[in-house]
Amino acid sequence: MERKDEKVHQSWLIQRFEDVVADYRTKMNTCGNRYVIVSSHHVMVEHGKGLNDTDFFMRLAGSTHVVEFESLMEAQYNLDGYLVDGNNEPIVTNPMKAYDFYAEEIKAYEEVLETLKNLKQAV
Repeated sequence: MERKDEKVHQSWLIQRFEDVVADYRTKMNTCGNRYVIVSSHHVMVEHGKGLNDTDFFMRLAGSTHVVEFESLMEAQYNLDGYLVDGNNEPIVTNPMKAYDFYAEEIKAYEEVLETLKNLKQAV
């Protein structure tokens, strides 16, 4: 019985990741010269749509609420220099071209998808 549950969960996860990749491809192809704000593990999202109702969400978690800024200057203006993690260590955020962000995320998702598909075949 456990194997069937694993396959169902893997199928759901594979579909979810494929949906995120499709969404991010569309966003990558329509973002133009916009910017997003990222840290090594976070991306700025719509107000209150992030972790604990903040404006930041984990990268590779498939947020559909990524905030895009029209210019580098606008992104820099919206940097938050007061973010800290659970250990009270600063979280450094920087502007990044939205196209590059989506391309990086798609690549990472596709690597995870390949692994998941290989696992599904093995189960």
